[in-house]
Amino acid sequence: MASVTIDGQSIEAGEGETILDAAERADIFIPTLCNHPDLPAFGGCRMCLVKVEGMGSYVPACSTPARDGMVIHSDIEELNRLRRNILELILSEHPSGCIICDDRELCFDYHRAPSKAGRTTGCRFCPEKDECDLYDIAASLDIEDIRLPIEYREREVRRDDPFIERDYNLCILCGRCVRVCDEIRGVHAVDFVNRGHETTIGTAFQAPLLDSGCIFCGACIDVCPTGALSERRMKWGGSPEQRITTTCMLCPVGCSIEVDVTRDRILNVHAAGPGHGTTQLCVKGRFTLPALMQHHERLARPMVRDDVLKAASWDDAIGAAAELLRRYEPHEIGFVVSPGMINEGGYMLRKIAHALECDNVGVASGMATAGALQTITSGGSIDIASADVVLLLGVDLRITTAVLAVSVYQAKKNGARVVTIGCDGAPRWADHAIATPSVPNFLDGLQAALSGEACNNDVATMAEHLQNGSVAILYGPGVMADDGTAIASLAGVASSCNGTVIPCWDGANVQGLLMLDCLPGGHGNNPVRDMTGLKALYLTQPLPDIPEHVETIILQDVYTSNLLERADVVLPAASFSEEQGSMLTCTGERRILQPCTTPAGQSRPDWDILSRLGVALGCDGFAYDDVAAVTEEAMDHIAGGKKRPGENDAGGEERMLPDGMLCYRGHAIGAKVPDFARLVEQWRDDDA
Repeated sequence: MASVTIDGQSIEAGEGETILDAAERADIFIPTLCNHPDLPAFGGCRMCLVKVEGMGSYVPACSTPARDGMVIHSDIEELNRLRRNILELILSEHPSGCIICDDRELCFDYHRAPSKAGRTTGCRFCPEKDECDLYDIAASLDIEDIRLPIEYREREVRRDDPFIERDYNLCILCGRCVRVCDEIRGVHAVDFVNRGHETTIGTAFQAPLLDSGCIFCGACIDVCPTGALSERRMKWGGSPEQRITTTCMLCPVGCSIEVDVTRDRILNVHAAGPGHGTTQLCVKGRFTLPALMQHHERLARPMVRDDVLKAASWDDAIGAAAELLRRYEPHEIGFVVSPGMINEGGYMLRKIAHALECDNVGVASGMATAGALQTITSGGSIDIASADVVLLLGVDLRITTAVLAVSVYQAKKNGARVVTIGCDGAPRWADHAIATPSVPNFLDGLQAALSGEACNNDVATMAEHLQNGSVAILYGPGVMADDGTAIASLAGVASSCNGTVIPCWDGANVQGLLMLDCLPGGHGNNPVRDMTGLKALYLTQPLPDIPEHVETIILQDVYTSNLLERADVVLPAASFSEEQGSMLTCTGERRILQPCTTPAGQSRPDWDILSRLGVALGCDGFAYDDVAAVTEEAMDHIAGGKKRPGENDAGGEERMLPDGMLCYRGHAIGAKVPDFARLVEQWRDDDA
């Protein structure tokens, strides 16, 4: 601890804190434009200069360590005069009419609606006018005039990329976007371009972001202090009425997100912040949620087939579904759980199947096998960033678990060796990229090498690395060839070294559903892989190539699909942003979901639909009043580690499922969000 005095106030500064850190903790305002909590100190804007007694010159508060006995002055006229001069230089090339206008406060009070313009020429036309660091600092310094010649840069507004719009007429060259892309995400898509008065932020040869390696995580937008970078779709969305914290279920990382809501519609999505585990998001969580959750193809009402599908009441639809299920013997029915379902919905579907004594249950995921249970962690935070070796097996981090790439990159910066095996889109900063025709065969060889057997050079070198320090092993769908038989080898590799295995599932809640035993029991088969002998299917997402011998299909889904042509009963389900419950991340942590908007149309949460179905079937224990009771039962089941005897996940040929990494509830995200489809197409072209 160091005792410092800032503007007459005595403060105890923590180990490693800077003057700015100590001041912010004590609610002492020191202006800064280039500093950001997620980024290391930069000292570029010079707005945070302070006077320290005993030092001959001003020092930047953001990069100067707080030392015991320091007496610091941050709010004195000589410093504020210097800051005003610096800010005037910035504003001379920045649209500043609103900043120096005498009527600006009245204008902001009485003209709240966003004003749209092709180019930003003042705060009234800026998407960041409600949360602009530049405006706040100008107000604190009483900037009333700009004594320098005003020059508008006349730079082209770049609208040629998915999701992101760039208006560098608003850029103040703080470098936040460059640094977050470089130091946090490890992508290096943008940098400072040119020199002197012509300096700007850009890509190599001024190419679109799409061609620069950008992964469109949105981190640059989140740190931009002005409106230079904005989300094109929500640029003029206005101020939200409320901000709700929930969990993203578009990948198994389960990031905490803050959802901006106005008039019961999602406007925008942000990372929930360090207090909730992450400050970073991926392209799916950051940009696709509003369009995905509010798409016009949402199922909005129950339907029952009477020659053709017709709208029905919930009571009639539930009754029809129950009557259809009663027609068949238990072994003739198959239940398919979508990996996009929360724990409560998956638990209730498994409970329905159990009540009917049906053992044919499966998760619509290529990775959800009984063998994969061997790799599931017991829960708790896993610090990938502290690993000595990170092994990426058959996983494309851009698509599956992009936020985990942040931790992998941090491990790399901390000195870890990063090795990819059989990975598409391998990070450019990986130390080794091993191409192999068969990841399972490579794992078998690696396990043998760790046991001391002779092997080829690649395998021997890899084994040597794994034996030196802690190892984080991230695996994806590429390991699941041959029905996942390589999982045993993967578990053996982890046990032979100091390794922790993290499955990068091809669906958001695969981990939770496996822990809830949504797998075949007794002598049952997984209907996702084998529909032999089945006459009825209860689906919670579409499946391709359903054979003709399946007579009855009950579909509980979020969107319309071609399966409506065969479905006998359609039950509209709420999306994850509309329901309360929980999920398990790929590291075994439990995350909570809160409803952000009301369910679309007449849709209902999965657990509620299945509760009503259980009652209609005359089963005991299905009359739930609220989701809390379902959550308690589901968590007790997971904690108890209950398994049904004779679990069997074999049989049948592998079905060609939709790519779960690019889907929600079996529906392609790109079909609902064209910008996402454009981005994935570019990635595929790059890999080819």
